Amino acid sequence: MAALPIKYQINAQDYYRIGRTQLFSEAARMELIEGEIVRMVPIGSGHAGHVNWLLRLFTQLSEEKTILSVQGPIRLDDYSEPVPDLVLLKPRLDYYKKSHPKPEDVYLIVEVSDTTIYFDRNVKRRLYARHNIPEFWIVDLHQKAIEIFRKPGPGGYQESYIPTSEETFSPLSFPELVLTPNDIFG
Repeated sequence: MAALPIKYQINAQDYYRIGRTQLFSEAARMELIEGEIVRMVPIGSGHAGHVNWLLRLFTQLSEEKTILSVQGPIRLDDYSEPVPDLVLLKPRLDYYKKSHPKPEDVYLIVEVSDTTIYFDRNVKRRLYARHNIPEFWIVDLHQKAIEIFRKPGPGGYQESYIPTSEETFSPLSFPELVLTPNDIFG
């Protein structure tokens, strides 16, 4: 009988302990996803530029309504701490200096996808839904499409759609911010 490889699951505490040992280069970008350390793909200029563009769009929302987090970690549970491209967070006086945001702190997560589309659609979408992130967007740079997911549950998001180029949409928590796909892609 052939032996199967054994995977070691680690929690967030071990993840940070490993980080302090400098086992990985400081330049290595990683996420903790379901107890596994996942190396993130380097950020290209197109990806970075779209994140900057989205940040500009969302700065229309006042500081009293939301905190914008760019490529900062979200602690979903003891085994998952992804680093989304952009997160709209509930305001907190300490600006999350004392602890990373948790699912209940999140209004919206946006992942900008070029080389990571499969991972974002299949792994992160399920992960975010399972942790009740109310709204998740994938900005697909190759297809120039925005995939919007809402109504999370243990089986995934119950609502999803891709707005057409003429269609307007808004984040659930901020209906006053009316956008089109053209706004997203500049």
